[in-house]
Amino acid sequence: MLNLDNRASICLIVQIGNKYREAAIVTQNNDDLEYCSDFFKALAHPTRIVLVEDLAEGEKCVCDLAQKIDADISTVSRHLRELRNAGIVANQKRGNQVFYSLRTPCILNFLQCIRKLQ
Repeated sequence: MLNLDNRASICLIVQIGNKYREAAIVTQNNDDLEYCSDFFKALAHPTRIVLVEDLAEGEKCVCDLAQKIDADISTVSRHLRELRNAGIVANQKRGNQVFYSLRTPCILNFLQCIRKLQ
């Protein structure tokens, strides 16, 4: 729901223990809305969701992720770049390899919650 005073309320369902509660987040301006929109756009591809879930196991290099999902390294790198730009993953270069990790592990709870809506 978008208010006319340039503020927005976003209602989320969050898991606390084994119970679900509503949580309201009030964003301060349209920049916040743009960030939230970009965040969700980054997750709007099945391959990116698989990558996020694979990174839940811990830090991985691009080559390992590519092998696990049976995709080209360039394709995986492109998807990881989208996730990195949205702030979902972080990367660290070591030698000639780039390792990725989740910056927002709470996203796994969100994905689990979404699956329960099916």
